[in-house]
Amino acid sequence: MRLHNMQIHSALSQCASDEMTMERIIREAEKAGLETIGISDHIDYLDPSREQKLLENFSIRDKLCPPINVQIGCEASQIDQCTIAVDIETAQQLDFVLVASNHYHLSHVENPIDRSPSAYAQHHLQMIEGAIDWGYTTIIPHPFLLTKVRNVNHSAVLASYDRHQLKRVLSKAAKNQVAFELNPRHLKNSPNFFKELINLGQQVGLKFALGTDAHKPHEIKYDQIDLQTLNQIGVRQEHLLAI
Repeated sequence: MRLHNMQIHSALSQCASDEMTMERIIREAEKAGLETIGISDHIDYLDPSREQKLLENFSIRDKLCPPINVQIGCEASQIDQCTIAVDIETAQQLDFVLVASNHYHLSHVENPIDRSPSAYAQHHLQMIEGAIDWGYTTIIPHPFLLTKVRNVNHSAVLASYDRHQLKRVLSKAAKNQVAFELNPRHLKNSPNFFKELINLGQQVGLKFALGTDAHKPHEIKYDQIDLQTLNQIGVRQEHLLAI
């Protein structure tokens, strides 16, 4: 399988290690045998100065003349169904945009009034549909997993997704060329759900993007367990986004 990693955070993300310079990221990715990587630093609020800082990644990349495909994007938080924390003009300049539809732990992100698993499942599908309708989303990162939401049974959330509605949203994503991220380090805890997701995606022509949500150099590569997890849920090359 040709591997890519479309969620790597540089030191421009406060949660990332200072070691995550563009040069170090590229070196680690090449060593790991990755063909394509995506630099996807956080944009959690509408902030023109933050957006401009991330756009400077283009000149940093170009000066390094990387031997692999390095794409410059962002991970933008979705604030509510209709609001994404990045300006459309900036989104158009980036190579790709991850829209995080489950950043419920941020105080300015809308949560369902009812904090039950079924309410979160319904709300998250609505958020994803809003991200698709926005028109500039490339990838939905860490979908369907609400592990940062406190006092919610996460297994119950996965079981609560209405399968008919889920398939409809996946069909809309496929039609609008929006991919869903597969992070093997998240999938291994819920392999049956994601195996079903792969099957549903295959039925509607949905594509998936690989990512590890790397914040430290050693997190950029895929290890043997990661590859076994992808194989376990049935991921094949034809399921993956062509990057």
